[in-house]
Amino acid sequence: MKSLRRKIQEFQKKNKNFRSSLIEELLKNLIKGPFNQNKIDSFLHINNSDLLEEDIFIDEIKISDVLKTGSSEIEDIKKKFDLVFCNNPYGKISSGISPLKTIDLLEENGICVHLMPGFSTVFKNLKGKKFLKSLNDKNFKVLSVIEMPNNFLYPETARKSSLVFFSKQNGITQTLFVRYEEDNIFSKQIANFQNTMITFGMNLLLNKEERLQLQEADKEFGEINSSDENLFDGIERDIKDFENFEFWIQKRSIKNLNSEYKDYEFVKLRKVSKVNLTRDTFEESENAIYIPNVGKTEIKIKLPNLDSQKKPHNYFQVIPNTEVLIKDFLIFYLESTLGQQALKLEFEKYSDQVIKRLRKEDILNFEIP
Repeated sequence: MKSLRRKIQEFQKKNKNFRSSLIEELLKNLIKGPFNQNKIDSFLHINNSDLLEEDIFIDEIKISDVLKTGSSEIEDIKKKFDLVFCNNPYGKISSGISPLKTIDLLEENGICVHLMPGFSTVFKNLKGKKFLKSLNDKNFKVLSVIEMPNNFLYPETARKSSLVFFSKQNGITQTLFVRYEEDNIFSKQIANFQNTMITFGMNLLLNKEERLQLQEADKEFGEINSSDENLFDGIERDIKDFENFEFWIQKRSIKNLNSEYKDYEFVKLRKVSKVNLTRDTFEESENAIYIPNVGKTEIKIKLPNLDSQKKPHNYFQVIPNTEVLIKDFLIFYLESTLGQQALKLEFEKYSDQVIKRLRKEDILNFEIP
């Protein structure tokens, strides 16, 4: 037992060192790139948790400070910084230091970076929407979201984590979304190349003039096809329209799937059916089918009841409008390869959650041929 505990402690220490070095290298690469134009002279690391083994200093910057503090002490800081990085206790963002406070420490063109939980946990719930509104009210935006490797914060947590970059609004509404893969970051050469691409992507979101020049070049030589987009280089999306990383990957693979439905027009289920959700029992309907909102994506044609293995509140009851949609066709599609992948894709919206559970709105907006 003692030997096992020692092994866990050694792994934990090694992992924390790895976290610090990865983030430090990324920040250094960014400074060499887009931040050079802002003549970055000051950096502050707010080390507000035990998630990192080492404080981060950046030698290339004249002033590189570390502050171990609580949110109340942040308000006492009078100095402004060009770059601020903050790591909070994981899962305790509300009791940690909010980006809404750290952005107040920035110089006019400064950048703030936070180590945060996964994308969906931070942005795709009611608190996340309120946070984005507050950020917008302060004239700031989300510059970039980088999904960190799996188990980046293990053993503290096995849940997803991300690095989120904040900058002043400049009329460019897109956010850069990037994903670090485990296999890539352990290769220094590949990691450095990816950091260079991230630098380039952020630069295009920070510098309007360079962005316009690239757009003119695209017109002359032909724009990059959307099928060439990838999360290694980074993709630009409006943060309000981006579901999450797993959803984007699965949706892209579905678009590339050749099926018997490729020439069909797709419509939302809400236009051709009625969708019910109950926490008790459903009313009987011969024309109904049942789509699960949790667990496997099997389709049921029999009415689930309180004696069923999966209870009624774990299903949506879908009743097709028989004038435009035949029940058998709906079942055939939902049980097809494409239909099953499309259903699994809906669950990927909640990949950051402990339990993936669909909402009624997901089924209402589910598209069928």
